Amino acid sequence: MVYEKAKEILKLGFSDFDRKVNQTDAYLSSYPRLLEATKALLREMGTAAICPIAHLAYGWMPRILTFRSNEKTNALLFEASYTDSLRSAELLVGSLRTLPTNNSMVGVSKVLHFMNPHFYPIWDSVVADTFGVKGKKLQMDTTLYKKYLFFVHEQHHGDAVPFVKKRVADMFKYDISDTRAVELLLFVVSKKI
Repeated sequence: MVYEKAKEILKLGFSDFDRKVNQTDAYLSSYPRLLEATKALLREMGTAAICPIAHLAYGWMPRILTFRSNEKTNALLFEASYTDSLRSAELLVGSLRTLPTNNSMVGVSKVLHFMNPHFYPIWDSVVADTFGVKGKKLQMDTTLYKKYLFFVHEQHHGDAVPFVKKRVADMFKYDISDTRAVELLLFVVSKKI
């Protein structure tokens, strides 16, 4: 993966972020409700919550979900809600043998993110393009997602995190994780509007 473009966005993308984000943005205003719904589903349903959480994540994006999973994969994904270190996040992603949400790491990343936004960044075509990743590799490659996971966590101490966290708190009145702040800046600045 190529990191230069992403690093440049995280260093210089503040004005683009301010220009592109506004308080009527449904993508951003719905985010905390989806996190709350995910927690409630996990609490009430345990591993059976994985399928509804996948539908919740896909309802947040313009694509129809095909969900194919089994108890073993559901149990593994359920563990994401208990991830407490970058190493355990990496091990969990590396343990995925099937990708139950449209056979796509994009979908799985969204499910993982809603389950634990502190450790799992969202991976999609907009962000992947920032790293020069396109096509099948974007969808299927857990190794690329692990590299992205480490990259995002390495950026937690940069200027981008407090900037984005403050903007989101001021505009939308909720807090986001450091992981979400890095991923969100990459997404917003890279998105074609």
